[in-house]
Amino acid sequence: MFITLTLSIAALWSTPVPLPALEPDGILTLSVRNLRHGLDAIFTLEGATPGRPCGLIVSLTGAGPTTINTGPCPILTLSLSPTLFYLGTVNADAIGTAIWTKTIPTNAGGRTVWAQGVSFFFCETSNLLNQVVS
Repeated sequence: MFITLTLSIAALWSTPVPLPALEPDGILTLSVRNLRHGLDAIFTLEGATPGRPCGLIVSLTGAGPTTINTGPCPILTLSLSPTLFYLGTVNADAIGTAIWTKTIPTNAGGRTVWAQGVSFFFCETSNLLNQVVS
């Protein structure tokens, strides 16, 4: 779907310019690389709205659901169980990818981590990531 915007310069001419409509696509995908104790893990959220804020939330206790109020989203249901750890907000790049680099504590080996990404522009959540720290 496109929205047409007409630009006029000194009323001499106008040109229709197609702009993509901002709509949620419902396909947020969270992945992680290098989930090893004592090293930097790279969490990647794909399919977010370009240039818009995204968050990363982690649980060490399991899958949810848990309903939270995030501020930008009045009510958001996560597939995580409390206690929740918010690892920060980053803006998605021009192709809708948000990346967090987080150092994994040296004593975390063998623990299971559950993580979920959030696109705050449309209040969408990603898949639930469930992985053991090696």
